[in-house]
Amino acid sequence: MLHFGKADLFALIAFAAYLMAFVCAVRNPALLKKFVLAAYAVLAAVGMCEIALRTLATAPSGLPMKPGKVVSTAADTMPGISGRIEFSVNSLGLRGPETDLSRTRINVLCVGGSTTECRYVTDEMTWPWLLQTRLADRAARRVFVGNSGKSGHFTAHHLYLLENYAPAGRFDWVIVLCGMNDMGAFLAGDHAERLRWVPDETLSGRRRYAAYYHKTALGRALRECAMNLFYPVEAIEEDPEGRMYAGLRLCRQRALRETPHRPIPPGLDAALDAYRSNLKSIGQLCRERKQNILFMTQPAIYRSDLPAELQRLLWQGCTGKAYDVATLARTLDAYNRAMKETCAAEGFDCLDLDALMPKDATAFYDDCHLNIAGCEKTAAAIHEHIENRLADGCRLRAGR
Repeated sequence: MLHFGKADLFALIAFAAYLMAFVCAVRNPALLKKFVLAAYAVLAAVGMCEIALRTLATAPSGLPMKPGKVVSTAADTMPGISGRIEFSVNSLGLRGPETDLSRTRINVLCVGGSTTECRYVTDEMTWPWLLQTRLADRAARRVFVGNSGKSGHFTAHHLYLLENYAPAGRFDWVIVLCGMNDMGAFLAGDHAERLRWVPDETLSGRRRYAAYYHKTALGRALRECAMNLFYPVEAIEEDPEGRMYAGLRLCRQRALRETPHRPIPPGLDAALDAYRSNLKSIGQLCRERKQNILFMTQPAIYRSDLPAELQRLLWQGCTGKAYDVATLARTLDAYNRAMKETCAAEGFDCLDLDALMPKDATAFYDDCHLNIAGCEKTAAAIHEHIENRLADGCRLRAGR
């Protein structure tokens, strides 16, 4: 199975036009000779461009996100978030300030989905950036906390990123916040299908299910030019102000009216086994690299006694498979329990962040996404945990 987009359609049309021109030229020997010479000239030009681009190209590939900056203003759909939103991605493809890893004393990589990404929280108020500030104050040295979180990513993406993102091994600490998207893929029933697209979704230039010309230097350059021309950075970002939440919440409420109590689908035990396996692989990889690994349970607003005014903030299941909040709470608790059990069995460091966060709008603006105050609480909890680990003898730069 391959992706088929606009570029593939143009390639198909161009190939069809080539075949039609060839058929027409066959009837005229003089025209055929000119056609063949023109075709070889084009192929030679393309080959020379490919060689030149591979030799001279300096554009980074294999990055979690495209470097750039987006500035927007928050909509009134997210309690605890307002004003200007700056979303900056540095040359490493990580959300965070521009940095040189060889010049920083302590490097921390935060891995996760949208709860790590903090899409609608301005740069300096995201929990990874706040953690960087706190650690820098303590260490009195240069600290970099890079944020590789990306909306929709689950543990298969996290493992792939740590295995294939070139700078991943240069970080002293890896902090993984996960659970929500693994649960979401299970409840939606598309986990197996999404596994096919992990390489395509995780790092740029790692398109596994794509035609060969997408992977050439010329193909990547043309795609980049087209994106910059027709889709500037600001337009690529989906709803940079967060206005979509009003509609998503209405969709969930409509779905709940149609099926108010949807049972947990079969296969939860198998899904949890896959989750445990990914966590174990992530932890072992970091251990082999002599990196400090910290897993964190997934915090969410879910609880069985969640009042109606807070339930109206939820949008899980907006595409049709909506589950009541008590079911969501039980299912997410199973994932968090699986993480704690795996960490205890394997000796991985684990912070039960879910147990520390208030399950209301003082920390969340929807199901699980942290507002500014929630990010502050998260950064404080991580910093305190790291401080306690240091007091127990853990070194900031493990194995270095």
